[in-house]
Amino acid sequence: MPSHTTVSIGLAACLSAGVLSSLWVKPSFGAALLTLVIFLGLTGLGLRRMPAVGYWIPAGLAAWSLGLCSMAWRLPENRPLHFLHFETQPGGWVGAKVLEALRHTPYSDRYLAEITRVNGNPAEGKVVLQLPAGPDTIRLAPGQEIISAVFPGPVGPTANPGQFDYRAYLESVGIHGQLRLNEGEYLLPPPPVGGRGGRLATLRSRLLERLDEAGFSPAEAGVARALLLGDRSEMDPEVQAAYRKAGALHLLAVSGLHVGIVAGLVYLVLAPLGRGRYGKSARLFLTVALLWGYAFLAGLSPSVVRAVLLFSLVSYALYLQRDRMTLHFMGLGWMVMIGILDPLWLLQPGFQLSFAAVAAIVVYAPALMRWWPWKRRPWGWMGNLFCVSLAAQMGTLPLSLFYFHQFPGLFLLSGLALLPLMGLVLGMGFAVLLLQSVSLLPAFLPALYNAVLSGMNGFVRWVAGQEGFHLEGIPWDGVHLLLGGAALVLGGISLRQGSRWCLRGAVLALLLLQAYGIWLRDQDQEVRRLTIPHKVAASGFWVQEGRSLRVFSPDSAALQPLLRDAALHGRASRIIHMPLENHYRWGDQNVRVLDSMGVYSGREPSPRLLVLTGSPRVHLGRLLEALRPAQVVADGSNYHSYVRRWEQTCRLQGIPFHATAWSGAFVTELP
Repeated sequence: MPSHTTVSIGLAACLSAGVLSSLWVKPSFGAALLTLVIFLGLTGLGLRRMPAVGYWIPAGLAAWSLGLCSMAWRLPENRPLHFLHFETQPGGWVGAKVLEALRHTPYSDRYLAEITRVNGNPAEGKVVLQLPAGPDTIRLAPGQEIISAVFPGPVGPTANPGQFDYRAYLESVGIHGQLRLNEGEYLLPPPPVGGRGGRLATLRSRLLERLDEAGFSPAEAGVARALLLGDRSEMDPEVQAAYRKAGALHLLAVSGLHVGIVAGLVYLVLAPLGRGRYGKSARLFLTVALLWGYAFLAGLSPSVVRAVLLFSLVSYALYLQRDRMTLHFMGLGWMVMIGILDPLWLLQPGFQLSFAAVAAIVVYAPALMRWWPWKRRPWGWMGNLFCVSLAAQMGTLPLSLFYFHQFPGLFLLSGLALLPLMGLVLGMGFAVLLLQSVSLLPAFLPALYNAVLSGMNGFVRWVAGQEGFHLEGIPWDGVHLLLGGAALVLGGISLRQGSRWCLRGAVLALLLLQAYGIWLRDQDQEVRRLTIPHKVAASGFWVQEGRSLRVFSPDSAALQPLLRDAALHGRASRIIHMPLENHYRWGDQNVRVLDSMGVYSGREPSPRLLVLTGSPRVHLGRLLEALRPAQVVADGSNYHSYVRRWEQTCRLQGIPFHATAWSGAFVTELP
């Protein structure tokens, strides 16, 4: 008979496979529900008639079908009221409700909104609401209704290789469109009282406003909002980047650390209840209820939901005197979050990182502590912090390299310095928030808390400034992630169960990881690829030869934001900047660049590729007759009116035309 931990983790894996299958197959909800009913029936029949080993086959299929059904229910294709099913009509209008504020930019205010009406009919579906920023722009509060004649549009694909796929990210959190509005294109009716989620969102918004009124400096105010209520919309990007480089960004996410401190405070306050007949039960119930209330105020992010749910399950296990089953309860929490609450959490890096960190702490930290040579205080206490930080970083390393392609070398220093202080920082913050919300905050407390946050930010900036310890541009892909994760999982099983086969499997996974890196390096030596990127008001292109990236541009700074992603995507280790010229030749293929001067000669050899840049004022028909190119490309530095005219001319003459403004970057292989 398998253990409870094996069963829960196995069923959680089957459930996750069902969610991913639903994204790939996209079944109808009826078909997914029928599949779930069939496998649940087989599981019920097998409970009495099948042996223990055979019983878990239909049970795993039932978990798989539950994931399939849960994800199918949330697919826009299976939601008749989703705004994607409505067609734009003359005189039509759209109603939306603001859910929360996103990070604003200097040019636009951005919000997460839910479509409520389309042409007067009930509708649903989340969108990114974008309004122009300005000195007179009114910031919208959660629950605010907005009406517009502009319909939501799709989110465009990535324009350049290696660029962050914003559309895929939005779809992973259940957002399938964007609503871009200009001044005069929308109305703001009076905000309703209450409504679905309106009161809670309004309460959170008011707490954030009260926190801002405490008088913190801008950088410290953004950190306080993130620490206490999980809101990063007003956080300074420079400060956030410093925390990421220092390996301390997880301290700003409302997660297990915050929940543990809040639980400790609540237990202290409710300690007298434990003396009565039903005191332990009452204290457990009240603590869990207050923690879930805090999770709602913090925005119900996957990290805080995971932490509160896991705390609730473990607390109940301790109440029943069943400890040492943390991984079992993690599996149960995984199934509740993915199968019941929101299957899209499975696709989010924060959810994956939070579970990976906790699992690694549970598995690896005890083993690391056994190897720690100094057991007495204070070295034993420091060793415990060291081992917990190292285990968490080990567990999240494959995911961090895959998603962020960087490794903070001084994460241990950040953890050892900041973790002991987080209890004080959070305790003071909650005191400030509580006293400020009831207008009883003394003048010295916000000044003191601002100094504490300033000192913490200063230390993080100093750690992030040690550039030699921060590794960036690590090109991990899905195969790296699979092999690295397999090594960690097999190594953890070997530690807990003493399995030599798992230890050998972990070593084999590491060897395959090295072999894959060597194979990629050999494959990269054969790469010869030309890329004309899309960048508004910028000219130029780059050619990758092996692991070198040669950038041809009159202004290398204009393309600089794209080069990091391009080098990471192509695993290039060297970038060489060169001036932009009019003629290039690689093997038997030549490239002709026609800039704003528009100078050419009819005696030139016919180019394989004609690049139009800088909006040259030429008669394209005569130019095509003179040069006879095989392909025409217009980059992002050209006027759109010119590009449309050129596209029509090329279509009439039967010459392929590519506009980076419409189709993204142009990529071609070179001989």
